[in-house]
Amino acid sequence: SAPSEEGGTREARAAARETYERDVTKFGKGLMLSVAYSASIGGTATLIGTGPNLVMMQTWETTFGEAPSFLSWLGFGFSYAVAMLAVL
Repeated sequence: SAPSEEGGTREARAAARETYERDVTKFGKGLMLSVAYSASIGGTATLIGTGPNLVMMQTWETTFGEAPSFLSWLGFGFSYAVAMLAVL
């Protein structure tokens, strides 16, 4: 009777290990995606958050003669970031 219990215990441990590894893999993928999304969304909130924001600032200044201030960009960027978080 002891060998069959031991075999069942090994099978249960193997099944638990597979479940654990699958859960860790899912968690790792989710963590990497959430970091990437948060970096993309958060970078738009401030004027110096990403390079394209600086290009936009220079284009705006060339077109309209005045660059947006840091606070005026923050007003736009923060509301955009909150909207993107809601969509996410």
